[in-house]
Amino acid sequence: MTVEVSTKRKILLSVWAVVLIGLPFWWKTTEVYRAKLPFDEIDHWQDLEECLTFPVQVKLHLPSTPESRNLDLSDITRNVQHNVDSQSQANARKNVIINSHGQVRVPVQITSQLDSSEKVEESEVNGEYHIYIRPVEDSAVKEPKVLLQDSRSIIVETQSLAQDTIVETTSAIISELFTEEESKIANTLNDDQNSSKVDAELRRVMKYASSYQLTFSMMNEDPSTLLVSWEIDAALKEYLYPFLSELTKISNFTVESQIQNYATLTVQPQRQNTKKSHYYYLNPESLPHFINSAEWNLASAVSTSPSINFLIYVPSESHRPLRIHSAKGQRISNSAFLIPRYGGVAISNPKVTESTAAQKSHHFTAAELRPFMQTFTVQLRELLGIDEVKTIFNRAGIQVSHVSTSGVGVTQLELDRLAHKRTAQNMVSAAATLSSLSRLINQIPNMVVLDHIQTEVTEALGSLQKACHHVKQMDYQAALHSSKEALERSELAFFDPTMVSMLYFPDEHKYAIYMPLFFPISVPLVLTAIKELQEMRKRKKQKTE
Repeated sequence: MTVEVSTKRKILLSVWAVVLIGLPFWWKTTEVYRAKLPFDEIDHWQDLEECLTFPVQVKLHLPSTPESRNLDLSDITRNVQHNVDSQSQANARKNVIINSHGQVRVPVQITSQLDSSEKVEESEVNGEYHIYIRPVEDSAVKEPKVLLQDSRSIIVETQSLAQDTIVETTSAIISELFTEEESKIANTLNDDQNSSKVDAELRRVMKYASSYQLTFSMMNEDPSTLLVSWEIDAALKEYLYPFLSELTKISNFTVESQIQNYATLTVQPQRQNTKKSHYYYLNPESLPHFINSAEWNLASAVSTSPSINFLIYVPSESHRPLRIHSAKGQRISNSAFLIPRYGGVAISNPKVTESTAAQKSHHFTAAELRPFMQTFTVQLRELLGIDEVKTIFNRAGIQVSHVSTSGVGVTQLELDRLAHKRTAQNMVSAAATLSSLSRLINQIPNMVVLDHIQTEVTEALGSLQKACHHVKQMDYQAALHSSKEALERSELAFFDPTMVSMLYFPDEHKYAIYMPLFFPISVPLVLTAIKELQEMRKRKKQKTE
């Protein structure tokens, strides 16, 4: 009897030993693989205040004249620096962008010197600028006049070389130029933190990409009444490519063109009768529905880059001439409009000529396409977020004119501002994407996190660190490159095919799969163990009696 009890107990213990030893192995072998991510470092990069400070250096050149030699250069520098710092501080309070260290954005370092040479120095470095004070004897120049160059130099023509005039004019130029940029960068940061603060520009500008696909389309509504052709290659080469070549410092562009026939509208133009003739027009309310997405094939088949579309629309004979009305019911002279984050449209009402078989046709020469290319250049500037420096000064009441020597459609100063803004946007977007990835992984503890996700996250954080370092060193081209890498790496990690909610193995699935197998075995084991314990207690009680 004793042997039977002992054998029974050993069998029961051996079975339970197998179960207890096997459970940890089963749990470990069925858990999902999760590579370790640096969550603390990701949280650290949610505060980008210090990294979004783009310092600049401004050198003030004064003419070497008898009148200017009596000027106190150190006092001029000190007063200009004080005025600029005060304006920047006021702008920081207005936009609530003073960081935790009490610093303000866009610190400007100003130096002054007498310059006997009339030659304008051209800086090759983003962040280094020159302001030249030039005396003029023209009595018509009563107020200082600003001449904007294509380079990073600004010329100020003035009749007076009085110290107060120099300080006031220079302070106004620097303050308006760089504190306005300060506000743009602040909006970039606030946009990611609170979507309600998105302004009209951010809703209009394309999201940054390392390359864009530009598609130029001639949309002909009715080829049965008019055949069209165009010298688009020559027009692009002459009017647009010089502009795009300057923008390669920010992004690359590929260009394609096409002609599409039977491009019918989804909206019906309205007729307007005049004293001498009539025309057709579209109201502002109908412009958002102008693109016939169902029938117009505007998608690129050769590029995965974000597409920007520019359309020249040729209406049918029954809808010509076609115009666009403003919100006040007035005709818009160029009959063109911008589609935010999409492209631009220009309407053409060409003069037709008779060809063979009485077929009407029109050939758009490169010269005839010039006004359309100019319109598309302006629209492309808006879509890419290029600020017009001349407009900034005009809003501040500063008399300014632009002296262009290259005719490329963009200045180095505007490109610098665009590089700063795109760097800030990329860094903020990369940090936000990594934060979203961190929250996603923490909210789904059984989601698979593979090693290549860890690598992408680590590389993105490293690129953020490099971008921040380059900004502090005023190496803005390298900062833009690193910020682009950070954005691309973070998006590769977040949008990886393995990082989706369907590809994880929650504990509930384990129970649902294995309980039908384990439960029938566990019931007799548990009941047998309980019965054995009861018998052990009974035998122990009998021995004590």
